[in-house]
Formats: sequence, structure tokens, C-alpha cells
Amino acid sequence: MVKQVTHTAESPLPKILHVSGRSFWCGESNRVLVVCRGLHERGWPVLLGAPASSAIAQRALAEGLPVDTGFAFRRGFRPLSILRDVLRLRRLRRENRCDVIHLHTSVDMWVAALAFGFSRRQNGPVVIRTRHSDHHSKSDPVHQWLYRRAVDHVVLAAGALRKPLDGLIRRGALNEERMTVIHSSVNIHRFDPARVSGDAVRRELGLEGKCCIGLVGRISKEKGHDLLLAALPALLKLEPNLVCVFAGEGDQEERLRRETASGPLRDHVRFAGFRSDIPEVMAAMDLLVVPSLRVEASPGVVKEAMAMNKPVVAADVGGVSEIIRHGVGGWVIPPGDVPALEAALAEWLRRPDRRQAPDSGARERVMREFSDERLVDNNIALYRRLTGGGR
Repeated sequence: MVKQVTHTAESPLPKILHVSGRSFWCGESNRVLVVCRGLHERGWPVLLGAPASSAIAQRALAEGLPVDTGFAFRRGFRPLSILRDVLRLRRLRRENRCDVIHLHTSVDMWVAALAFGFSRRQNGPVVIRTRHSDHHSKSDPVHQWLYRRAVDHVVLAAGALRKPLDGLIRRGALNEERMTVIHSSVNIHRFDPARVSGDAVRRELGLEGKCCIGLVGRISKEKGHDLLLAALPALLKLEPNLVCVFAGEGDQEERLRRETASGPLRDHVRFAGFRSDIPEVMAAMDLLVVPSLRVEASPGVVKEAMAMNKPVVAADVGGVSEIIRHGVGGWVIPPGDVPALEAALAEWLRRPDRRQAPDSGARERVMREFSDERLVDNNIALYRRLTGGGR
């Protein structure tokens, strides 16, 4: 049921409270910040609730966005901390008369459930939960109550994220009318091949005269760096000048550096470390590889590569196949499949035009469907639909 929120003449737009319990910076944090920034720039009353020490709170404050830092959102069973967050959320909603409370993590979802789930009223806040990952959701009676009673609407960062909710859907705790797919976005002005050159990065990493493929992201098990290294020896037989660049940091970085430094791949792998110049790094690459094993809902790196007119080989996890059209500017392969990864990269290496930007309309599609502006538009459309408010 869609709640109708009454708006005064002085405040015709719904008031939005975004709540994030995520402490570290990630793609989810960027998405929330993009939406808050976009709403603020368009004159919508928006407030972000997050712990003072969280990366998103610090960045939002630095941009001059309205932020309430009174939450703790500590993980685990901590009754007093949870109670303080519940009271803080109820007070914040009451004082700011928020029409929509938009949640983004499990910890802030349970706080909102305790704050409002037992006393839902027709004129209460509309509670939205965005699902950002493919983590399976339990369908026990408690979680059924959570999605029936405490949450009005669920936003999915990709259509593929319906599957982890199958149990709740089968039991009637969720249905299609209460779910909306809104993919994450990319800053098409920052990732613009007409404005960015990779020459400096190629010089820095010694890539002149080399064929460069790259993986941009956290160096961790689930991102699939080992899979790409396993495919590399066969690819070097096709292209001896092939170099693989890993841009990022992570808990597997030291191990991979050690293993490649002492083996036959030592001259064909570059570790670029943490980068703040990702558009320039992508411009220096000839192709982007995204061999993730899981936890990719609507991966930004895929859309960033497409915006840069770079071909992409990506594992079919989360919403990847909703973004890349297989065989048109990119390849979608089964996750964890080294032979499939080898085959896709070999097909690209055999192409005489591999160094040219793919004529696939990829950038145009990103501009049309996955830009920051489109993400804000889609959220505004949802807020209007669920509250019946806004100009």
C-alpha cells in the first residue's frame, strides 16, 4: 500500500532522510552520496544520517551537505547502542518531519524496524531499503515481518538481486509491486575519453608499446585477480607484449606481488596501487577485465569502462549481464571459469582493430541509462510515486 503524505504549501517536496550504517567507503557509499548531492542541488530537503567516523559522513560534510552524525550503528548485539540509535532515528524523523526514510545496510534497517515497525500508521514515514549486494536474505518469520511490516519498498541495485529474496517472495513478504530496480551510476563528465588522456599513466607504468589489460578495484579474493593471472600465460603466446595492470589495494596484494615477482609473469604484471586518477588509468588500458566471483550488484567499474569506450570482459555476477550486451563492446563469461576468460581475451587479442574504441554505443548507453543524473532522476520518481508529493 502506498502511503499518502500530506505536504504544506511551504514545503511541497517530500523530506528525505538517507541513513547509512556503512563505516568504510565503497560503491554503495558513493551511490548514496550521489543521490544526496543530487537531491540537495535540485532543492529537495534531504538529510544524511551516518556515524561521525564513517567515510560517507566525512565526505558529505566536506561537500557542505546536511548530515546528522549522532548514530553509532555498531555491529553485533549491543542493546544499549541499538536503543540509542532507535531513539535518535525517531527523534530525527519527528524533528525534521521526514516523509521518506531511505535505508542502505542491514544494521540501519533493523534500527528503523525497531523505531517504526511496531507502530506503523497511515501517515507514518515511507521506509525504503536499497539492496546493494547479492547476499542471500533469510525468509524466517522474523525476516518476513521485517519486509512485510517494517519496510514499504525495496530498491534493487540490479534485477538479478531478486534471486536472493526468492524465499521472501514465495512466502508473500515481498512482491513485484513493492520492488524497483535502480542501477548504480557513473560520473560521465569525469569518465569522458574526450577529456582524459592515459599518456602519463602509460609512461609511469612503462606501458609504451605494450598491449595493456587491467583490473581496477580492491585486491581481494572475490575480485578474481588469481583467475586473470591463471589465464595470462596462454594469452602471452598470442601477444608477447601483453601487460596486466592491477589498480587498487587489498588484503591479497602482498601475496600477489610476491608470487608474480618470483615467477614467469614478473615482466607482465604491474601493481599501480591506490589511485585517485581512475579515468586516466582506464584511458591507459586497452581493455578492462572484471572477473569477480560474487558481490557485484551493479558494478561501477563496468560502466566506467563503457563510458571510456573501452571493451570489457566481465563475469556474469549480479547485474553484469543487464549492463553489458555480450559481443557488443564486451564479453560476459561464467564466474570462476578460467578457460572462458582465456577464450574471451584471446578473441579480443585476435581482432585486428583491438586498439580502436569499440563502435558499440556503450558510452551513449551509459549516458542514457547509468549516469549520475539518471540515478537521481530515478530516485526522485520513486519518492514521488510512493508519497504522492513533489513538484
